[in-house]
Amino acid sequence: MTQLSINYAKVLFELHLPAEDIGQSERIFAQVPELLDVFTSPVIRETKKMVLIDRIFPVTIRSFLKVMCQNHAMDGILDTFSEYKKYYCEEHKILPAVMTYSSRPDPEQIDGIKQFLCDKYKKDRVDLTLREDPKLIGGFVVRMGDREIDCSLRGRLKQLEQKLMWR
Repeated sequence: MTQLSINYAKVLFELHLPAEDIGQSERIFAQVPELLDVFTSPVIRETKKMVLIDRIFPVTIRSFLKVMCQNHAMDGILDTFSEYKKYYCEEHKILPAVMTYSSRPDPEQIDGIKQFLCDKYKKDRVDLTLREDPKLIGGFVVRMGDREIDCSLRGRLKQLEQKLMWR
């Protein structure tokens, strides 16, 4: 993450553009990774890049993308989107989290975990991404940025192994 991407993310956040449009733009870049090559290529004329932006992206974000393109900063657009999400979540008291599980929890368990996380981290909402990993053997692991709650059988076996090694 460069300081330039962080600065652009702050500007993007302060523009108060619809979050849906920003998310849609990020999905466009994810679905067509070659776009990044087009916007960063010194061979392709700037006017063609501007036309492409007008054709593909939501109206509200076009000016922002054009400025990034004109300033030769499009190579940092994915980092800019990532950093924007941090600002957005912080402002709206949203905790993004990833829950990795061995067997899918039922909706009541997921709601309970979300409520626990909201209470613990004083957030209004938790955006929980679910991922399956049979290697956990049982239980789940929840990651929120650099924090982790490990309630997996694999994690508990590792803890037990460490305790036994220290004896």
